[in-house]
Formats: sequence, C-alpha cells, structure tokens
Amino acid sequence: MLNCDISGGQIVDNPSDLSQVYNIVEIFHSVQGEGFHAGIPHIFVRFGSCNLRCSWCDTDFDTYSNMTAIDILGEILKFDCKRIIFTGGEPMLQDLWPLHRLLKRRGYTLSIESNGTINIPEGLLEWICISPKDQMYPNVAIRQRIGDEMKVVYCGQDLSMYDSLKNGFENTTFAWSGSIDISKEHYYFIRHDKFLIEYDNTQNNANHIHSVLRDFNGDYGEDILSKHYNSNH
Repeated sequence: MLNCDISGGQIVDNPSDLSQVYNIVEIFHSVQGEGFHAGIPHIFVRFGSCNLRCSWCDTDFDTYSNMTAIDILGEILKFDCKRIIFTGGEPMLQDLWPLHRLLKRRGYTLSIESNGTINIPEGLLEWICISPKDQMYPNVAIRQRIGDEMKVVYCGQDLSMYDSLKNGFENTTFAWSGSIDISKEHYYFIRHDKFLIEYDNTQNNANHIHSVLRDFNGDYGEDILSKHYNSNH
C-alpha cells in the first residue's frame, strides 16, 4: 500500500515511479568511509542481489525486503542530508530511473558504487564509482569503462591489469589489504593521477610502520617503499 502523504504539494510524481518495487537490504545515514568523498555524510541505499560472489564481501545481499519507491523515499526523508549513495550488492541490477526521478525532483545528489559489469546510462547519476573484480572474475567483462572514481580491492594481483581501464576515471583510488583490525597487519594506499600515499604496517606483528607520500610531478619515479625494503629489511 502506497504512503501517499509523501508525494504531494508542488511535486507531482508519476504513480508508476512511486509503486516501483526494489530489493532493499538497508537504508542508513553515515559518513562515507573511503575513497574521494571520505568523511562526507551520505544516505546509503543498499540494494539486495548481486551478479558476483566475492570471497571478501561483508554484505548479506541475499537477505532483503521488498520496498516500493515511495517507502524508500519516506526513509530517505528522515535524514537531513542531500547526498545519496546507491550500493549493494549490485545496484545496477535494479531499474534506478524511478528513484532518480523522485529524488532529483527533491534536490538530491545521486552516486553509485558498482562492480562495472552493467552499463550505467548517461544522466542517471552525478558520481560513478566502479570497483572492478577482475582479480576474481577475469572472464567477466567490465562494461562501465568511464566514471569519476575507480576503487580496487588489492589481493596481491598485478595492478597493471587496470591500466586500460583507469584512463576512463579521473579521481582517487583507495585500496586495503590485510586485516580490518588495525592492531593487526595491514596495508593501504590512496592513489591519484598526481600523488600516491602508502601506509604499510605489515612487519613485526603490526608494530613497524612505513608511510610514503609521492608527488608524481616532483619526484624521481622510484618505488620508494620497495627500495627501502630491499635495502634495509
């Protein structure tokens, strides 16, 4: 049953948009914790279902509720925030146009976190973040080859496998390897076309930290961290 109180006033919504049904795992307000918009509050709309099965995924995307777009809108309106991230699962398995129309009429900025295996129509979103899973699915084509941000989960793969893809993306990449418990061994990097930040705490039982900041326009092109390990460890 539609909650018709949400749609009204000066905004005229299409009834078919309002009644569109989506698989929803959760809707919540939080700070983006990674990537280019880290630290900025967003409303996360997490969709159920995914076309991949990655071993490290921490989302139970097979457990979800069916919600109409108007009920999703009702949850979103509870938060004092105008930035929305569609995430999953794989959000592009859903028809996002009805939500797009409902939310853009109300002044929301829309972004997505996708695995890139499904083309994203032009004009659907303001910010496209693609996290390709080539390291797990080398035979699955990445169809969304342009966007605003590419994030890679590093599992020891040769990062040159992304060389042909990264030219379609303009912003920062964040990747993490190791335990998510910061008291245990872990490594991460933040990479942009113009700089690289590395944080390595993988030695001496996570009790020996190396950090690197490189300016690609001002250094000598050396892999400083690898050079240090080779000469000192």
